[in-house]
Amino acid sequence: MIEGHRRYTRWYPTKLAAATALGVLAAPEVVEVVEPVVAVGPTLADAVNAFIIDNGVEASTRGSYEFALSRYIGPELGGTPIADITMQNIATLYRNMANSGRALSVIRQTRAVIYGGFQYAVAYEWINRDISRGIKMPTAYVDDAEAVVGYSSADRRLLLNATIGTR
Repeated sequence: MIEGHRRYTRWYPTKLAAATALGVLAAPEVVEVVEPVVAVGPTLADAVNAFIIDNGVEASTRGSYEFALSRYIGPELGGTPIADITMQNIATLYRNMANSGRALSVIRQTRAVIYGGFQYAVAYEWINRDISRGIKMPTAYVDDAEAVVGYSSADRRLLLNATIGTR
């Protein structure tokens, strides 16, 4: 909040993101001497974040992509240099998600985020091939608990009668 008014930008679409950015801007400048570290190359998290920014992912989708990155990808593969990730690493991530009870839709969304990161990395020559494609989804590990059951004709009639005359 600035002078009692919300000040969000398209880069910081949520209150939390804006507060974090303002906190960084308002923080006192600390001059710290840091020894140079040998760069290990861009990580999968770097590639996913660059993909999100480069493709102008909308705020609602961006939130779910960032959540998948921080919650599911980050702990296992987020900090790993993208050139060092193997198909086995990604398959293990999907299998671990399934074993921990994650829904197939969550695993599919995580897969889409990883695809996006690898597409960006290949396009900008961080790596020379996309290994994220062709990895099978762990459907054998996931219960089919997401099936949709329709209403019976009697229930549909009751529902229709209940809504007649209402807005």
